[in-house]
Amino acid sequence: ASQKRQTQRLLVGSDFSRAEEFFRKNDAPSALAFLARAAEQEPDLYSVAADRIWFALTERSWPLPVSRVMRHNDAILSAVFSPDGKRVVTASRDSTAIMWDSKSGAAVTAPWPHPGLVRRALFTPDGRQVLTLCFDGIGRLWSATLGEAIPNWHINHPNSINSAAFSPAGKWLATGSSDGTVVVSDLATANRVAEIHQTENVHTLIYHPSDETLLLSVSGPAATFPPIPTSQTAR
Repeated sequence: ASQKRQTQRLLVGSDFSRAEEFFRKNDAPSALAFLARAAEQEPDLYSVAADRIWFALTERSWPLPVSRVMRHNDAILSAVFSPDGKRVVTASRDSTAIMWDSKSGAAVTAPWPHPGLVRRALFTPDGRQVLTLCFDGIGRLWSATLGEAIPNWHINHPNSINSAAFSPAGKWLATGSSDGTVVVSDLATANRVAEIHQTENVHTLIYHPSDETLLLSVSGPAATFPPIPTSQTAR
């Protein structure tokens, strides 16, 4: 019994030393794992390792999950909050998009099915609808309140849609494709009002925060402001 206690003390001392090394490297999770094992193996009534654990847990803030895990059947490719922060929408490689309650993490809609992976999902500026961009080159609009697809609404590209941006007031939607095409559409009707051709994949689109005639398009290594029609129909 005496030899066993001595061996345990040696193991506890080794784990405690390893824990201190990890603390010095700012790797607190690994340090706590060694301290936990040291406290469990401690043969004496008083455990220095247990005290060290207590101090480590109380001297800093630790991130804790605030909701259940929001999980898809395959990799999540994008996630965004609604403008009011009450909802989260995720797009996944499993060919679905799902809207969740941001506090509880519970799904508030059934998975929205698509024929291919969903590259992005994003809320409209007013938060009432969700746009999903599918690998099949079609943009779809969903009601954030009803959880259903908006009937007879879709935007077509011949290739996959890789980027999208709403104008500041939410009237226009710009979508960019892997073939270098940028399409500006009326969000309410999905009618195309402008088409712009870039040299290669348009991976980023950003509207100016106050000027709806300025659209920043990033295609390959170049960022440009392509000309957008300024007629009354495209304002």
